[in-house]
Amino acid sequence: MSLLLRYQIRQLAIANNSPVFSRQLAEHFYGRVQELKPWGFFDSPLSRTSFIKLVQERNIPLVKHVTVTHLLKENGRRVGASGFSLKEKNPF
Repeated sequence: MSLLLRYQIRQLAIANNSPVFSRQLAEHFYGRVQELKPWGFFDSPLSRTSFIKLVQERNIPLVKHVTVTHLLKENGRRVGASGFSLKEKNPF
């Protein structure tokens, strides 16, 4: 982990005053960034612009107003997602 990243995590920990959040962030942030880079997430200031090309190429259905809480894994690959609707009381 780079010194800059460690500094940024330390600043977030000071700002939010939550040791649990700070530990989670420190342990998982770098890994999530590495997962998102191949998708082009950091190539655009808007995440939609980065993801939309791959989503369309793979015919992944888009569901509006849903917060994804879990990525479903099968045989080491992500095969789906689950979450909840922000407008309805239905899980997805």
